[in-house]
Amino acid sequence: MDREGQLTIQSVAVVLRSVASFFVGVFAAMAMIMIARQLAFGHGAAVSPANLAAGAQAIVVSGWLVGGALGAWLAIWLAKRPAPGLVVCAWLFQMARLSPGVRPAEWEVRLACSIAVFLAGGVALILPRFMTLKRNAAQDTGGA
Repeated sequence: MDREGQLTIQSVAVVLRSVASFFVGVFAAMAMIMIARQLAFGHGAAVSPANLAAGAQAIVVSGWLVGGALGAWLAIWLAKRPAPGLVVCAWLFQMARLSPGVRPAEWEVRLACSIAVFLAGGVALILPRFMTLKRNAAQDTGGA
């Protein structure tokens, strides 16, 4: 096989790995969000009830925070590139704002969930790069 054929196969493999990592990231994030919703009001797949207690709202927001971080990190780790993690965060961000099935009923909690996904995704994107830079700097200086 010639060099052009190898590059094409490699690029197809990268795209397929990115797509697969996106789906794995979204499914992992949704599982975490559904677990939090199950804890908060007893049914993870039901439409969110209005006027939840403050503790239940905190559980829902923390579920979106952990779900966003888990989904983005998992997508980045599987794809070995940041783009699928960004898409997972964008997908979850719009779900928290627009999707009637999983979004919280109150707009304040929706806003908090969107901000949580944004922050968690940002940390999941920045932290691996920071750790890599720190590790490379330690190797360059010869210290820990």
